[in-house]
Amino acid sequence: MKKNIKIKLGFFVFIAFLFLLIISQNSSFFLAKQAISINILIIKYTTSPLPIAALFIVIFILGYLIAYLLTLIEKIKNRKTIKALSDTVNSSLESITALESEVEDLKKTKSGKSEKFESDVDD
Repeated sequence: MKKNIKIKLGFFVFIAFLFLLIISQNSSFFLAKQAISINILIIKYTTSPLPIAALFIVIFILGYLIAYLLTLIEKIKNRKTIKALSDTVNSSLESITALESEVEDLKKTKSGKSEKFESDVDD
């Protein structure tokens, strides 16, 4: 398991290195300021000029939050499904236990009848 953690850590360090390399080589682009205009039918909004790096960070955080919320919704659905399936398993186990006890009772009843039948034959 420690090997798995080392591989993940190495991958993370490699990605971070590439990320920093790209930013350092393109610092003039990331530090340039750009205003964003949003035009939705009757609503028009323009932001003040922001560095492109800030826009990248905001978009990254929004993407991360959206992905997190989608997986959270999926986890909630899976938890409900697991609970329903666990209830089904528990009820099935109860049914199996009841049927097994019924089989045991029938075996006892059958063995009692056969002993009674054997005693009748001996007379």
